Amino acid sequence: MPAWVGFTALGVWIVKDTLLFPMVRRSYEPGDHVPGNELLGLSGRADDDLDPGGYVRVRHELWRAEAAEGSPAIRAGEEIRVVALDGLTLIVRAEADPEPEPSR
Repeated sequence: MPAWVGFTALGVWIVKDTLLFPMVRRSYEPGDHVPGNELLGLSGRADDDLDPGGYVRVRHELWRAEAAEGSPAIRAGEEIRVVALDGLTLIVRAEADPEPEPSR
């Protein structure tokens, strides 16, 4: 293999990494990046009846969800709000359902 092919391949590799690094830099930064935390507090709509589990749409994405403990059943089409995460399952409340008062 000619030397120029090796140097060209190395140059292309370095340029590719330089151009793509800004897009993936956040993944390499230290900190408490927990996947899914950006969903907390967002609104969505129930695709299924959640009694207690089913599917909801948040940001046009379909997610597995369960109604929060103590929350009444959520019917399909009802507006929801994400209150917690359990792995990849969203814990939701009906938008009209008030948040429970914290215990003292």
